[in-house]
Amino acid sequence: MKKTLKIIAWLVTALVVTVVAAAIIIPLVIDPNDYRDEISAAVKEHTGRELTIEGEIELSLFPWLGVRLGAMQLSNAEGFGPAPFARIGTADVRVKLLPLLRREVEMEKIVLHGLEANLGRRADGSSNWDDLVGAAAAAPAAPAEKKPTAAAPAEPAAALAALALGGLELRDAKVVWDDRQAGARYAVEHLNLAISAIRLNEPFDIALEFDVDSSQPQLRGHLRFASHVTLDLQGQKYRLDTTTLAADVQSALIPGGKASARLQADVQADLKAQTAGIAGLRLEAQGVTVQGKVDAANILAQPDARGSLQIAVSDATTLLAPFQAQLPPGMLPASLQGTRVDAAFDLSLGQQTVKVSTLNIQALGLAIKGQLEGSRIIDAPQFNGRIELDEFVPQDLLASLGIALPEMADPSALTKAALGFDFAAGLDHAALSKLQLRFDDSTLTGTASVRNFQQPALRYDLTLDTVDADRYLPPPKEQPVPATPATAAAAGATQLPPETLAQLRALDVEGTARIGKLKVMNLRSSDIHATVKAKDGLLRVYPVGAKLYGGGYDGNLSFDVRGNVPLIGMDEKLAGVQAGPLLKDFMGKDYVTGTANVSARLTARGVDPMDVRKSLNGNASFSFTDGAVNGINIAQLIRNAYAAYQKQPAPKDEVRSTDFAAISGSVTIKDGLVTNTDLKANSPLFRVEGRGTAHLATEALDYLVRAAIVGTLEGQGGKALDDLKGLTVPLRITGSFTEPKFNVELGALLDEKAKQALEAEKKKVQEALAAEQRKAKEAAAAEKKKAQQKLEEEKKKAREAAEQKLKDALKLR
Repeated sequence: MKKTLKIIAWLVTALVVTVVAAAIIIPLVIDPNDYRDEISAAVKEHTGRELTIEGEIELSLFPWLGVRLGAMQLSNAEGFGPAPFARIGTADVRVKLLPLLRREVEMEKIVLHGLEANLGRRADGSSNWDDLVGAAAAAPAAPAEKKPTAAAPAEPAAALAALALGGLELRDAKVVWDDRQAGARYAVEHLNLAISAIRLNEPFDIALEFDVDSSQPQLRGHLRFASHVTLDLQGQKYRLDTTTLAADVQSALIPGGKASARLQADVQADLKAQTAGIAGLRLEAQGVTVQGKVDAANILAQPDARGSLQIAVSDATTLLAPFQAQLPPGMLPASLQGTRVDAAFDLSLGQQTVKVSTLNIQALGLAIKGQLEGSRIIDAPQFNGRIELDEFVPQDLLASLGIALPEMADPSALTKAALGFDFAAGLDHAALSKLQLRFDDSTLTGTASVRNFQQPALRYDLTLDTVDADRYLPPPKEQPVPATPATAAAAGATQLPPETLAQLRALDVEGTARIGKLKVMNLRSSDIHATVKAKDGLLRVYPVGAKLYGGGYDGNLSFDVRGNVPLIGMDEKLAGVQAGPLLKDFMGKDYVTGTANVSARLTARGVDPMDVRKSLNGNASFSFTDGAVNGINIAQLIRNAYAAYQKQPAPKDEVRSTDFAAISGSVTIKDGLVTNTDLKANSPLFRVEGRGTAHLATEALDYLVRAAIVGTLEGQGGKALDDLKGLTVPLRITGSFTEPKFNVELGALLDEKAKQALEAEKKKVQEALAAEQRKAKEAAAAEKKKAQQKLEEEKKKAREAAEQKLKDALKLR
């Protein structure tokens, strides 16, 4: 037995010595470079390509089994140009010989320098590797191997556990993909890859960098990657510690044309447990820093993840530089410095849900808090949540954005505001509810929604408790310049461009707005409500109403842009409104006082103020009771004219006001010309009638008022002129709206006065003549009566005498 063991030992020793001797002697005896032509010929025979071996070929058998290749290249397929299909500068691959006897693979560092691959596809779809894989493509497809599951590791994992790699060095590699069919070219150049010695379950280092050049999209850049990798193939656990990824790219698609980014993270994954995590996450890009951590589960199926992120603006100047042209002119980048966003989230791709339980934003002096939940985030994303904005100073916010506010009447306006709302949104809709916007002393509440972003349909229901709009308007000028028709038209002239008309026609709006109390242009109103509907180019505001100055307003307004020229419609009523306070607040002077009732139905064309005036048509009616017309004292005008007629000095100025019990009338409007023919005004002094015209475009007035004096002028603050009682005084109003001129037509007045005097004298003469005629008639009648009486007496005497004679005669017989 002892002898047998000794023989076996000698045999093994002899075998080892033989193998070692062969490994040493064979490379010395056999030169592989002698077979270059045979190798090239074999490649030519099997591929049709030319293999050019430029460098030396070195073999080694002990202690390393390997090959070292010098420069060589493989020609390209026909029709793909002179550039080689593949080329290498040097390559060195060696495996340790003795461990192979133990079924272990122990490799030295693999070195590959100067690798170049030129891949291409022609417009017809053929590629420059089709001839190399043609035979394989023609062969029957092998049955697909069943993929290993996480619970049952594949056998190669056990085999790889016995692999030891001394490292990998890939230097100055280049890969080009020229796709003529898609019209795109991609190139990776100056690629360097270094991997340290690989031992499974032990960490090793990876470093990679390369330049990239892409035509679609157009992009150039340099990328760098480094990590500390640990592979546990048996346990299916993987770690990438202190991982960094940096990129410097240039592209017209990037705002500003270029960008730089650097990512750091520790990444781990456990495929058996289906978990993964990212810790120490830090991304720096374009002045923004993102930090956080993420933990994921069920990563091989439908992953769930949760984590937190912190986003901070570390360099606002760099961040905003690409957008400088789009920013407000005076915005300071420093205003965004220190902006911070903190968020905590839960994500489930299986359930298609996401939840942001914490969202805090600090930016531009604002503090924003919110929560968000999302469902069906893959199929049809739906999001809802709440946003709250703590009280802030709008003036400071706008100043930090470089937005200069216009001068306002109240310097303390826009000094406090706060906002809160619930929201719900999807890919084609968004809605706000529980809206509460507080600014200064006002609060806006309500709801709003929009559907179909391609053709938006807007719905809203808003309520504003109180607002003094005059606070936000420019302060009044000390000496306002009266506007003439030309200047007014020029100041407001505007035309709607075709794109605006198209936008108005596309409007789909329906909503109601309410205001509890409103002050604007010094007018005060309350309980305001307006419902707006816009569809297919017809915008209507109805019903619209308000309470103001003891009365109310109701209206029905329309704006029709279905044709080439916009049409305006107005149907409005004022009832029981105290005209004096209204005009006093609005115009600074109560031109008319009393209770006003006004109604109007009007139409117009266009949007330019002058066009609207010129095309205004319709009718209106008005009435004022128990009031006065201020600015004109008709009694004084009459006294002045009468004094001038008598060549006496004019009486002293009196109160410029004319009291009335009622004023009423109606107007018709045609192409901007307002015509009135039935003005009536009653007062203790006058009975007034009026008729005339006023042109809205030229503001020219031509109006005649006829005032019949029915009382004493003393009631209008002057001495009595009873001799004018009963006269009808004509008052002509000319000039313009801003500079009216009043003139009592003295000639007509004097003609009327002379006519009255003549009529009085004629009446006196007629009365005297009638008296004389009456006296003559009476005297003639008396004389006639006396004559008749005398005649009757004479007749009686004669008759008596005749009778006596007859008696006497009878007696004689």
